[in-house]
Amino acid sequence: MKKLLKMIRNILICILVLAISGLGLLTYKEYQPANKAIIPLVQNSLKKEVSLNQEMNILTWNIGYGALGEQADFFMDGGKSVQSSTKESVQKNLIGIQNIIKNEKPDFALFQEVDYDSKRSYYINEQKVLSAALPYYSSSSALNFKAFYVPYPLPPIGRVNSGIETYSAYRINSSLRYQLPIPFKWPSRTVNLKRCLTLNRINIKNTKKQLVIINLHLEAFDKGEGKKKQTEAVKKLIEDEYKKGNYVIAGGDFNQTFTHISLQNYPRYKNKWQPGTIDTSVFKGFNCVMDNTYPTARSLDKAYRNKFSHQYYMIDGYMVSKNITIKKIETKNYHFKYSDHNPVKLTFLLNSI
Repeated sequence: MKKLLKMIRNILICILVLAISGLGLLTYKEYQPANKAIIPLVQNSLKKEVSLNQEMNILTWNIGYGALGEQADFFMDGGKSVQSSTKESVQKNLIGIQNIIKNEKPDFALFQEVDYDSKRSYYINEQKVLSAALPYYSSSSALNFKAFYVPYPLPPIGRVNSGIETYSAYRINSSLRYQLPIPFKWPSRTVNLKRCLTLNRINIKNTKKQLVIINLHLEAFDKGEGKKKQTEAVKKLIEDEYKKGNYVIAGGDFNQTFTHISLQNYPRYKNKWQPGTIDTSVFKGFNCVMDNTYPTARSLDKAYRNKFSHQYYMIDGYMVSKNITIKKIETKNYHFKYSDHNPVKLTFLLNSI
């Protein structure tokens, strides 16, 4: 009996030592970005400036790191899978995403959940896929999820390097990464997302004002306080830019619904992930737009089967300063074939001063 107890004690000590060592390593390796950082640019566009009264369009799309297509479910949404797709499925999804981007021909494109080197997407560099679809565009990239090793659940998520990508058919003058408030505490913070936004400046012909394109992906799995603080940070930034006389478009995956958007066609179900809500009435000088003709995202509690079997969401859209005329806002319904989000396209023009 004494030998058995001693063996159990030694095993427990080994487990404890391994756990402490592992936590120490994750803490040491934690991604800790600066509050504000300059982003190196890829300049492939031959067009230097946009023009006032010129009709343009912008596309935002959370591509679900190429692994959250129609066949996918995900454990954090009530599904069972950690590795949501096979490598072949990820490759097929990325080809589908690439073809859609080519067909849409956006002047500007905002992408979220783009993996660069992650176990969950078989270490495929998805930036290369997007760049191949938009070869003559300038672009900026920013990490918002960088983890040496995510040790949960079983099997574990493993290494993650992922972020947001912005593409412009016009030369990007400069780009900054802004760190958003982080709602998570140590130790979970060490392997969690560090949500951010990127602010990209494009020159406008015959004026000193600029077109400011903001790409964002706000908190999803917090208790609500993170979403609130991050939304407040977005509000301050876009209002400051608008006060300078700039033309501002902030787009992406808000993980929240705008208060004035009707959800009549998308009832909420119990035991499903639910988004937060943004009170758009407090965004003075901005039109907050989504197109609820089709949902922008679906639940991942199970693979996509038919339109009646899922919780649907309106969480992807734009905040547009009132010196910009909105010509059209459209959720592009691709039936969640390649991602758990649909792309959303905005057509607009910059008003004369």
